[in-house]
Amino acid sequence: MKLMSNLTALTLVAMLAVLSGCGETAPPEEIKVVRNETPDEAAPAEEAPAEETPAPEAPAEEMPAEETPAPEATPAPEATPAPEATPAPAAAGPVTYVIEPNDDNAIGFTGYKVTGKQQGSWGDYNGTVVITDGNPETAQITITFDMTSIFTTASMLTETLHEESWFNIGAHPEASFTSSGVKKTDAGYDVSGKLLVRGVETNITFPATIAVEGDALTAAADFALLRSDWGMTDTGLADDLVKDEVRITFDIVAEKQ
Repeated sequence: MKLMSNLTALTLVAMLAVLSGCGETAPPEEIKVVRNETPDEAAPAEEAPAEETPAPEAPAEEMPAEETPAPEATPAPEATPAPEATPAPAAAGPVTYVIEPNDDNAIGFTGYKVTGKQQGSWGDYNGTVVITDGNPETAQITITFDMTSIFTTASMLTETLHEESWFNIGAHPEASFTSSGVKKTDAGYDVSGKLLVRGVETNITFPATIAVEGDALTAAADFALLRSDWGMTDTGLADDLVKDEVRITFDIVAEKQ
């Protein structure tokens, strides 16, 4: 029943509204509905729709450009190897040179007397010269003489030299020289050492020239000795006295061993 009463009332209201509208027609007032909203219930402000960013257009398909072949890479020049350092020359070390009888070597002596002089030599001898780094001052010299091979320009004198008062060769068939030092001088070198003759060893020093050239050592000397330093005191004949001084000479070429 209540529903019907409500519908009747609404119908009457509508009819009155139509009749009143036959005069000046005025726009019906907009009925505003105000709702009391608490802050918590406030409707969120409508956000302005974000402008849609248009999707980027797909680029038009480009005609493939003809590929230009990349230039061939020029090979880098090969690195030039650094020159090897030249090693410092190695020290020559000790080198031995051999002294022996041959056409290049001459070792002799000369004796003097009132009426002249006599020369002699040895047919057999051998020796060595050891030099370090090519320096003659380092020379170590040894030489041995076969006294039985002694000879002179006079056969009678050769026999005399074998006697006890001279070289006493039967008891001492060898003589030798061993150096003890070589010293540089303005003229060449002074050679010092021991000379052993007829069992008597005596220190001597004599000047000499010494040079090393390639595989050969050359040496030369001319000096005097006194035979009395080795106990030879025979003076010979009264009217033809033999001098005490004896001259020694040598000119040798010693080959590298």
